[in-house]
Amino acid sequence: MHDLTTYYGWIPFLLFAGVFFLIYRHNARKASKNFDWYKRQHPQCVRDGRVKCHKCGSGHMGTERLMNHSYLRGHICRQCGTTLYYSREGR
Repeated sequence: MHDLTTYYGWIPFLLFAGVFFLIYRHNARKASKNFDWYKRQHPQCVRDGRVKCHKCGSGHMGTERLMNHSYLRGHICRQCGTTLYYSREGR
């Protein structure tokens, strides 16, 4: 019969693996919301190479680096602050 202390050694590993999985899944979900996704979701906001915000209609866009080693950039509306879509850094 095993002592319960041998099972407690797995708790930190399982917590670490769970947090790692959640961060990976969150970043993968963000990466799937790319420019092509935005064009499909809001076709009226992408015309002739110009992008507009689907919330306020502004054409004043910017990018921001996302931290935590996600290697993603958020494309945001400079007027209302809405994140429209994401792209990989270096592209």
